[in-house]
Amino acid sequence: MKKILYYFGQAMLILSSLLLFILDSTQTMIISYSCIITGILLMLAYAVGTKTKTNWAGFFLFSSISMCHLFYVSVFTSFSGWIMGAFVVMMMTSFLFLYRAVKDDLDLRALLSYTLFSKIAIVPELILNQYLAQNPDYSMLGNFNWILLAFTSLFAISALVKMYQKEIIVQTWAIVLGLFQFFFVSDIFSVVAMLVLVLRYKEPISEKKIPVYQKGSFASSKVHKPKR
Repeated sequence: MKKILYYFGQAMLILSSLLLFILDSTQTMIISYSCIITGILLMLAYAVGTKTKTNWAGFFLFSSISMCHLFYVSVFTSFSGWIMGAFVVMMMTSFLFLYRAVKDDLDLRALLSYTLFSKIAIVPELILNQYLAQNPDYSMLGNFNWILLAFTSLFAISALVKMYQKEIIVQTWAIVLGLFQFFFVSDIFSVVAMLVLVLRYKEPISEKKIPVYQKGSFASSKVHKPKR
């Protein structure tokens, strides 16, 4: 049931991002509002149900991207400034929970999944920002793309550092995948590669130490026959 909440919530985020291209009527705006609010509520229920710091960090990452979508839907309204303020608050809160998760016990699979969905969800915004930035009045939107890239890549790099510490990835590949996080498009492929490595990784099984007196050389060679 929890997985259903998670994937359905992420589906709402992706759908709301795709709707940014067709916000040409009141109906599509209402659908976009519904997807964003539904997605936030579903992911909140998932975070509450799992009660892990990694999922709370992922929830605020999810909410930050949702606030970006909500800002575009409400850009010509009087409360668009409040939404941008909510984005900043969500972003700072996600940093706090990410720090706490990394400090304690980071769930790599969960964090990379959140990061991958978030990076995919901001692609329409990146395209729109780049298109609008050609107008001198909206040139600042080009800089906002770099803020979104740095924000989402911080989560990926945090996971990458943890992977290196757990010896899931060698140093050379850690550097290469880390560099990919500083560029558009390649950052998504980097997260996919990291997620594959985490899914294929198996925790090493530690050998169980047998006391000396229980080893074969000390064991009795007599075979006890059952009494008749």
